[in-house]
Amino acid sequence: MSADLKKTIEALLFSTSEALPVRELHRVLAEAHEQSLADAENDQGNSEDDDFGGEATIPPPPGTSRLREIIRELRDEWRAADSVYDVAETADGFRMVVRPVYADAVRLLRKEPRPARLSSAAMETLSIVAYRQPVTRSDIERIRGVSADSALSRLTEHDLVEAKGRAELPGRPTVYGTTEKFLDFCGIRSVEDLPSSDVLSPARLDAWLSEDDEEKSPDNADMGLPESEAEAPASEGESAEEIRVEDETEEVK
Repeated sequence: MSADLKKTIEALLFSTSEALPVRELHRVLAEAHEQSLADAENDQGNSEDDDFGGEATIPPPPGTSRLREIIRELRDEWRAADSVYDVAETADGFRMVVRPVYADAVRLLRKEPRPARLSSAAMETLSIVAYRQPVTRSDIERIRGVSADSALSRLTEHDLVEAKGRAELPGRPTVYGTTEKFLDFCGIRSVEDLPSSDVLSPARLDAWLSEDDEEKSPDNADMGLPESEAEAPASEGESAEEIRVEDETEEVK
């Protein structure tokens, strides 16, 4: 009798609270396959003490791409069945998790504190860092229009953002980027998996920074002059020099 490969993978996901890398999953399945073959050949297993449930053999594992497909099939089946379980895919691998709707009850059972919520300012800053990284503090502040000190400190405290080095700019300012915990927080493998955004696209962010760099020509208000003191424009066909000469003539008269 051969064990079901998908159910075996489900059992392995269920058995660990850590993310399971696909290569590690492949290694375990390969070893389990070899061991089950040896047990069957030696006729040493039985339903009571065999590690793999009697004479059942573990099928040989497919390639890593197919393993990923099987895990995603499991995830889709659980969601279709409205199961309490889900699969989180992170940079470290796949992890079996409880759906968010049941998270509060699980936290109470395990006596874990409720995770801190991020403010809207922190979320805005995190979004800019995620889509723009590596990014300096000054760039974040120019995009948001306000100080980023508090938001960056909070994001760093929660290990969602970290310093990634220094920019090749005057003063060598620190540049920031997202962390592995951020990927886990979002349930993605890399920042390339972030959903596309017209608002936070590189082109839009660059445009905001360019607009901030453009110098505005000072008007009368900027110069502290009332509108009544503004010099009247010359009429069509009449130069400013001609107006000045006429004014001097009036004074002589």
